[in-house]
Amino acid sequence: MSSSSAAGFFIATERYQGPLEALLALIEARKLSITEVTLAEVCDAYIGYIQSLPKLPLGETSQFLVIASTLLLIKSRSLLPDVSLTEEETADIAELERRLRRYAKVRAAAKLLRKAWGMRPLYLPREAPSLAALNRTAVFAPGETTTIEQLHDAALRLISSLPKPEKLAEAVVAPVVALEEVITRIQERLASSLRARWSELTKSAGVHEQIVHFLAVLELVRSGRISASQDGRFTDITIERDELAAPRYGA
Repeated sequence: MSSSSAAGFFIATERYQGPLEALLALIEARKLSITEVTLAEVCDAYIGYIQSLPKLPLGETSQFLVIASTLLLIKSRSLLPDVSLTEEETADIAELERRLRRYAKVRAAAKLLRKAWGMRPLYLPREAPSLAALNRTAVFAPGETTTIEQLHDAALRLISSLPKPEKLAEAVVAPVVALEEVITRIQERLASSLRARWSELTKSAGVHEQIVHFLAVLELVRSGRISASQDGRFTDITIERDELAAPRYGA
């Protein structure tokens, strides 16, 4: 139960009421019409109702606050008539009155629907369909004046109205080369020939595959299974099998 001594009336809150529903209940409790004066009178009671709620629903908190701030604005203007409002504030007051009137109409219509629901069917056919009507099979039966040309034109119009299939761009996906696979490939190559050149290993490789080859060479050099040398800057890399070399753990 929520009350307001300033408003001088009580309103039952046995169940939760939404932002507009609570405000409309406060107005109807005093049997008042929806006007700016009425909204000013129920301002304190509305804020009291909000404070009485144990927890505001997350989705409606902003609605409660907007309505409460608009009511405070209306009340301040009723207490201080000389206060001038901005166009936006005036529009907010008019919008609140409009929403309340619309909600009152919707709620009244909902009461009538609840009262009429279940009393009688909303629609009844004049007579039940026969079993023969339910088992009818659709057949093509053109009229006597229908010609082949008319059917042809109708078919063309139907086909032209169908949505055109969208042609999607084809993407070429390059095969992914695993690091372990490249390491094995290099070792097999050096097993038959003690030496190989970088340009030979990556002759037909793409950018991604060249990166994987480079990582494989670094891993083989680090583990001491091969050695790599280069005569000069930007020259070809010579890769040799280095079975006797110890693993290289970099500094």
